[in-house]
Amino acid sequence: MRKILALILFLFIPSFLAFSAISYDVSIGFDQRAVIEPMIRHALGNRKDADVKVEEFLEKDGIFRLSFLLEGKEYSISAPDLDSLGRFLDNALLLEESLFLPGEHITYVNGNIIACKDNLPKGNLYYAVDGEGKKKALLCFDRVNSNGINLLRPLWVSSLLAGYAIEKGPSWALDVTGASTLQNRDFSVSASLKQISWLRNFRPSLSFAFYRSGNVNHYLGGIGAEVRAPLSGLFNTRFSMIEDAAVYAGVSLLLGYGLGFEWGAGYTFGYEQILFGRMYYRIGYMGSTFINPALGISMGVMF
Repeated sequence: MRKILALILFLFIPSFLAFSAISYDVSIGFDQRAVIEPMIRHALGNRKDADVKVEEFLEKDGIFRLSFLLEGKEYSISAPDLDSLGRFLDNALLLEESLFLPGEHITYVNGNIIACKDNLPKGNLYYAVDGEGKKKALLCFDRVNSNGINLLRPLWVSSLLAGYAIEKGPSWALDVTGASTLQNRDFSVSASLKQISWLRNFRPSLSFAFYRSGNVNHYLGGIGAEVRAPLSGLFNTRFSMIEDAAVYAGVSLLLGYGLGFEWGAGYTFGYEQILFGRMYYRIGYMGSTFINPALGISMGVMF
């Protein structure tokens, strides 16, 4: 039954999901092809289209052996089981330059070490994009190493491979926040526009807010700044609530009208996680001259 299912997947799925051409020596049967092809396509990783010819796939004395040509370059891989064969195949093609997409692209990936040889503008955020044009990661410039290679830091990752193209990412973020104090039922609703690419993790902002404190309504505008520290710079992990997350803290100067003209200051700090490369949510603590400290929840979008 498992062989039948594998054969069905082999016959139908590649026809509309895959772009690279995979051919086989006549000695390799359909049931063997159903085992090999998903592993090869996983190793290719939706990067540049490539021609692959599988010349040999056999098991002898408990050892699996796979031999193939990739754009004319010969590979031969042996492993004690199929799971190991898939891992060895992934590693063999990880830095295969014939699979790299043209133009600016990622040249090296190892955990949170992400390198690009191209000369990238220092202030921008960047998307890593696969061969189908899908955004797979959001990256920020980190530093230039001693060899003149640009090092990037992940802000959000779906998947990331050497050879993915690099495109300019978002420059602005807009979020809406609701906050409330449970004791005296004060609450606030605010919207904030931030510039997120000029100064890396230092972000100037413009905000508008409504505060309800006691029986008084406050209508305020503000200018401020926040500092954001990605957790990927502290922990090397693929756990999304760390890899795609950051802690932040910000202050703002507020001007507006309540009992009359009034001005004051506000602060906020908390946790943020990026979703789908463009959206994010925040859970934090905030307070100001006009409202007692409150728990706030935000939803935002980058563009």
